[in-house]
Amino acid sequence: MGASHSFQQEGTLVASDHRTYADYAQAVGQQLQSHLEKLRDHPFEESLLEAVLLYSFTIEGMEAKASNHVQVLKRVGVILVALNDVLRGILAAQQNLCPMALATSARVATELAAKLRFIVTGPDPEKYSDRYWRHQQIEKLLHDQRKPKPRLTKAEVDSILARCPEWIRKKSDGSHRLSDNWTAESQFDSLAKVAKAADMADDDERLYSVTSKYVHGSPLMAHGYREGASIGALGDPKRCKQMASLGALQCMVALRVACEFFGIEWEANYRPWQARFLEVVDDIHTNPP
Repeated sequence: MGASHSFQQEGTLVASDHRTYADYAQAVGQQLQSHLEKLRDHPFEESLLEAVLLYSFTIEGMEAKASNHVQVLKRVGVILVALNDVLRGILAAQQNLCPMALATSARVATELAAKLRFIVTGPDPEKYSDRYWRHQQIEKLLHDQRKPKPRLTKAEVDSILARCPEWIRKKSDGSHRLSDNWTAESQFDSLAKVAKAADMADDDERLYSVTSKYVHGSPLMAHGYREGASIGALGDPKRCKQMASLGALQCMVALRVACEFFGIEWEANYRPWQARFLEVVDDIHTNPP
């Protein structure tokens, strides 16, 4: 990509050799794809594409395939759809070596997977799937209350409060406070607690340690863009692959867990994909960035 769009290690802008944007667009635009092509890991990208296709196939017509807990599936199905979206985003971000997009996608994948696995592997899937689904009414009310002029009518507000008593805390003056904790239980009032209950504490901690520098804008994220002594526009391929593999695994393991719970066949296609995937990411696990 050249020094014209890089930063030195201490963060100062390197002198540009392009006088105008038109000059830059013509020169760099033609080189971008060829430079990116040299850095891409095609076997890994192919395994991600296979994951996207396998995931999409599995959730296609999922309610008809399910032999157990169909009502729970109707409530949490949106999580499975969102994880599919995240997985497709991980593929696109990896193809373009975008560490920021990969970090945020991996974090979203972890939170979605934790919620899903908490619900379907816990002691009361019916209760928590119902709370997950109904809490959208509380979110709707909280959003409305933040507006300069709330739009919900008194009848609509009263209906929500009547249907969602778990999240209402009455104050001494007669007013009420609404909880934004969808579980409605203090022992599960954070992602870390939900992840621990879903047997994902180690996953959550590892994803946080790998992605937090990007999500929180730490100067340490410069390592993800390092090109020699400068910071380039594209992400470091190995660091990108690490985040992409972790995020993709969260999506696929969540799918497997869901299939087991809902009584949907998964092993015939999942096991061969898993073996190929683990083979192409072996370098990341044996020699992490």
